[in-house]
Amino acid sequence: MGEISLIKVDEGLADFVHQQIENGAFGSESEVIEAALRLLQEQDQDAIEAIRAAIAEGEASGEPQPFDFDEFLAEMRRKHIDQAGRAADLLHP
Repeated sequence: MGEISLIKVDEGLADFVHQQIENGAFGSESEVIEAALRLLQEQDQDAIEAIRAAIAEGEASGEPQPFDFDEFLAEMRRKHIDQAGRAADLLHP
């Protein structure tokens, strides 16, 4: 097993570690730290898998389509104006 000789944490985290031991969730400071690191490792792996899935989905979606950013902004503005107009009609029939 690997060894890290000293870990310093802020007082709040130290209190949390000790509470976990006092509550019986863990038997030692090392067990708490190991569980936290495992969780972080799992979260990193989940994030990597999500990115890979998104890449695969994008690749499977076909050839890229042209995107006109100016047209996109114009469409969003039109939608916003339309929605604002409908809201005004509801408030002032």
